Amino acid sequence: MYKRQGQYRGVAGVVRDITARTERKRELEEYETIVETIPDEVYTLDAAGRVTKIVPPSNDELTTTGYSPAELVGEHVSLFMDEADIATGEAEIAALLADPDRDHASFEMETITRDGTRRPHENHIAILPPDEDGRFQGTVGVLRDITDRKERERELKAQNERLERFASIVSHDLRNPLNVAQGRLAEARRTCDCDETHLEEVAWAHDRMGVLIENILTIARDRDPQPDPEPIDLAAIVDDCWDHVDTGTAALRVDTDAVVRADRARLKQLLENLLRNAVDHSDVGPAGPDGDGGRSGVTITVGDLAGGDGFYVADDGPGIPPDERERVFESGYSSDGDGTGLGLAIVERIAAAHGWTATATESAAGGARFELADVDSVGR
Repeated sequence: MYKRQGQYRGVAGVVRDITARTERKRELEEYETIVETIPDEVYTLDAAGRVTKIVPPSNDELTTTGYSPAELVGEHVSLFMDEADIATGEAEIAALLADPDRDHASFEMETITRDGTRRPHENHIAILPPDEDGRFQGTVGVLRDITDRKERERELKAQNERLERFASIVSHDLRNPLNVAQGRLAEARRTCDCDETHLEEVAWAHDRMGVLIENILTIARDRDPQPDPEPIDLAAIVDDCWDHVDTGTAALRVDTDAVVRADRARLKQLLENLLRNAVDHSDVGPAGPDGDGGRSGVTITVGDLAGGDGFYVADDGPGIPPDERERVFESGYSSDGDGTGLGLAIVERIAAAHGWTATATESAAGGARFELADVDSVGR
């Protein structure tokens, strides 16, 4: 500022607080950094479906379609999407605009690359803020490459189909001959003057084959469906299972009044496998070709866990060595080589489907004890 004669008098100025602007700039830089480090592709489209901005996955200079960002800006999505996927996207956008409570949508699509290859993607979209007059301005989206996931899904589907074919073969080609053999055995017992010991050995072999077939079918067909839980009297179902397992001279003691929530059919299968395992791995072992025709005198106890959150099945047999307790639930594992190695794997699988935890430890009598924890009980 100067006087009329040109003499300097001072300076006039305006001070404006730009703290908010600086903070906003910092926020934008942070958002930009976040977007640039996302492993997925981020883009924006205008209301007409033209690309206005696109950020390739982190550390990539090209987009997932093989074009550079500069080549795609201004282009319509029809360059890399087919009509069906565009129609799906437009329907999702319309649904978002019609429902103010929805803030995003997702759908699967295929991107068409520069060389014509199609790659599966998951597209997550949201509506951009409207303009001052409330008009639609476009969308923002995140493209996630799901090629690996789709490949795994195809492999799993093929594996399941192979398992179904295998289960069908087991069910038909093994069960039918077994049924014939069991029928012939019954006829032999009725009409032949044979040594009963030999016939018992044949019957034992048939029973083992039946158990093996059922276990194989369980493993092959079980896709870990959600259990259908209901209140079940644990003592009652244990007694029922005992009647359906070849226990010989083994003894059962039930020390529980618990009512548990479980899928009845699967709990029955779990208990039968545990009871059968206790008998089969007792000191004397089950009757068989090398046995004396009798069962072990093992005592099996079913009771409540101390914390009240589950139950156990214990025996006074030889037990499980500490270094093998982690492995007993593995498919194919058998301590003596005579078992199928599937029974305890099925136990663990059924427990996991219910959200229970299955562990193997030592019983008070020095035998094996299998604990099922995290079990829902009624009235506890």
